[in-house]
Amino acid sequence: MPPLLLLEALVQLRGGRLRRRLDCTRSLLTHSARSMADIALACGFSDQASLTRAMRRVFDTTPAACRRAGASRESRTKPQ
Repeated sequence: MPPLLLLEALVQLRGGRLRRRLDCTRSLLTHSARSMADIALACGFSDQASLTRAMRRVFDTTPAACRRAGASRESRTKPQ
């Protein structure tokens, strides 16, 4: 396999894995009361700062903003 194609395949694989980890993070942020540091570690990040950098890069938001958005979305959908 040519080196450039191998490099492209590795980049896509890494990006897919990062996306799955971030999807796990968003789910836990919106559906659990765990701390952001615990969620970062549970989803494979080395610390909360690395999670925050990844979320900013991929989703242009922070874990705290994601948690707030999930909380406000849930409060609107709960029956009164």
